[in-house]
Amino acid sequence: MNKLTAILILLIALLVFDFAVGTGYAASKVAANFEERRTEQLRRLDQRIDHLRDEKACIQGAATQDELRTCREKFKGGSKERRKQS
Repeated sequence: MNKLTAILILLIALLVFDFAVGTGYAASKVAANFEERRTEQLRRLDQRIDHLRDEKACIQGAATQDELRTCREKFKGGSKERRKQS
């Protein structure tokens, strides 16, 4: 084996090693991003559930058509407002 072949093999080995180490770092970064996205989605789901519970309580408490209409107007477009808040 001549020197040129040995140098090429060494360079290829270093590149493979560098790629493997770099990928390991990137994988941990992806995991952190996954946790952040998951946490954010769970937070938004909790907000939606709270909003729906409030709306349900309002409707259940309505004794007249006017109170029911007030509930509908109060919670109408709530999803747009929640999106602006988050």
